[in-house]
Amino acid sequence: MRNTLAVYFSVAAAAFLIATTGSDTYARITIGGQQLGPALSEHFYWAGVQFMGTILLLLPFGFMAAIGSWTEDNTNRWKGLVIFGLPTIYLIYAYFEGYRASKAAELEKLWTAATLDVGFLPFAAVPVVLLAWLIAYVAVRAERKSRKTLSAEKG
Repeated sequence: MRNTLAVYFSVAAAAFLIATTGSDTYARITIGGQQLGPALSEHFYWAGVQFMGTILLLLPFGFMAAIGSWTEDNTNRWKGLVIFGLPTIYLIYAYFEGYRASKAAELEKLWTAATLDVGFLPFAAVPVVLLAWLIAYVAVRAERKSRKTLSAEKG
């Protein structure tokens, strides 16, 4: 369990960096017209200043890592990867859209919208994480049931 959790969390951390740093930097460059250096600098500045917000943005990815690891440990690698991978890709997309919308709102001087477009991302991820957990639960339960059936047929 520990080994798979470490692997899944490493991938989830990379996905989190793509979803936050990549999305914010991309939005700052394409929509805000900044250069790469200042865009990255501002992102890391605000990620550090808003440390609790950064932790909240990381949580859905951490939960997905735990769900993927648990699924793989109780079924097989492919089920774990699919149950982890598809929602994680969706989260990256949702974060990209949130940062894009935030930068667009900032340019329109809609400060509250600019803040909430990113601020609500962890809460918008809750249904995705819950659905992934439900699918993982069903997959693990089905796997355990099929193992029981096979052992009963053999014995």
